[in-house]
Amino acid sequence: EENNPDLIGLSIAMPFHGSKLRDVIKDIRSSEIGKDIKIMIGGNALNKRENPEQDFLADAYAQNAESAIKTANNLFD
Repeated sequence: EENNPDLIGLSIAMPFHGSKLRDVIKDIRSSEIGKDIKIMIGGNALNKRENPEQDFLADAYAQNAESAIKTANNLFD
């Protein structure tokens, strides 16, 4: 909270980490800065899912680092 980030990127490699990802996003959203911050998710465990950002209540999803940069830039245009 002290750094006031605009974006947080979260990645999971194993599908069984999905519940932890949901918990972390829920904690961020319920924090004081959570209403103003964008959350982008990615990672191998999400690459075969359709619309993972909707499933995990994130603002964006990126399949790899290159697309994460483009997606992040689009979030703030």
